[in-house]
Amino acid sequence: SSWPPPLVQMQVHACNTCKYILAPRMGVKEGVGDDPRPLLGLAFLRTARWYRGMGGDDIPSPIDFHDPVQALAWEADAVARRPDRPRFFAAMAGELKARLRPGGTVLEVGSGPGHLAEHLLSACEIGSYTPLDFSPAMHDIARVRLAPHAARVTFVARDFRHSDWARGLAPFDAIVTQQAVHEVRHVQRIPRLLSQLRQRLSSNGVLLYCDHYLRAGDGKNAALHPTREAQRAFLASAGFGVVEQVLDAGGMALYVAVV
Repeated sequence: SSWPPPLVQMQVHACNTCKYILAPRMGVKEGVGDDPRPLLGLAFLRTARWYRGMGGDDIPSPIDFHDPVQALAWEADAVARRPDRPRFFAAMAGELKARLRPGGTVLEVGSGPGHLAEHLLSACEIGSYTPLDFSPAMHDIARVRLAPHAARVTFVARDFRHSDWARGLAPFDAIVTQQAVHEVRHVQRIPRLLSQLRQRLSSNGVLLYCDHYLRAGDGKNAALHPTREAQRAFLASAGFGVVEQVLDAGGMALYVAVV
């Protein structure tokens, strides 16, 4: 693993984020210029607390998504460092337009700040959209972004690492997930989650699964990110009979999976 951790890297990278977002959230009212270093000590402390809070065989996350400051920083960094994200959003919208009945129901697993949800709700005839995320801080960001679509959106605060995360949820016509499945924090847990997603689909439902994959020499953790071949194998082992790769860019792959 690298040091400083990604949280600190993203804060150094985005001085304006420090000045206009992080500083107010941390209660710093004066003396914040273009140098983010005065805020890094607090960032290090928060990151260390998050490392200590992880247990078991989890691959620790360097980001505490429950912390509003870190959630905002992650959002800014994701937009800056993942220029291919809009291509994946467009590809997902195209698949939903082709496969989802008008007024269909959609679950997003690991919905984060609502970027994908905003795109899909604007582009597709979706009757109801359920963003599911374990982070209230991310839901707060998403509520603002999705306010124009509020009548069709129902936020659910659940941690999909827990076995009962889907309790009480009715089957969905489509499930979408973008850069989230690896947050089970170990590659061995991915097949179980994909199987649970299949069980949450209605008949003829479709899963749109997009995430990072492992490539030789890319520095990613093999215990966290599967290879492309493993991603396909996991989908097949979860009970999906048809698996198609729709897009591959920037070290991420998007699959359409149908039972």
